[in-house]
Amino acid sequence: MKKNELVRFYATNSCNTRVLNIGFADTSKVIPKFKLVGSDNGQYEYFDKEMATLLAPGERKIFEMYFDKPSSVYLTHHMLKSIYSNDSTVILGRITVEEDSVLTDYGKAFMSEDSS
Repeated sequence: MKKNELVRFYATNSCNTRVLNIGFADTSKVIPKFKLVGSDNGQYEYFDKEMATLLAPGERKIFEMYFDKPSSVYLTHHMLKSIYSNDSTVILGRITVEEDSVLTDYGKAFMSEDSS
């Protein structure tokens, strides 16, 4: 990714029994917010700014993220402590945000409450 880039992600939980708790974390342990803009039923009328979202088996969600600084951002699954496991976070993937910037900055549109 490039700095100041707005990216739309399409996530699908292909597990047959596990509910995923999807979130993001960067190298400075800051949890970036993302915007849920749709799901199986289509586009949301109003978006939700989230820090994590649950995906049931077979469920799909569409979300957007705005990358405003160069860093490494990790896609994570956070498992809560239960009788079967400890509280832990699994890294599912990594997004590298480069120093090069895109020509059009969509940061203000992403942060506004009326865009979706």
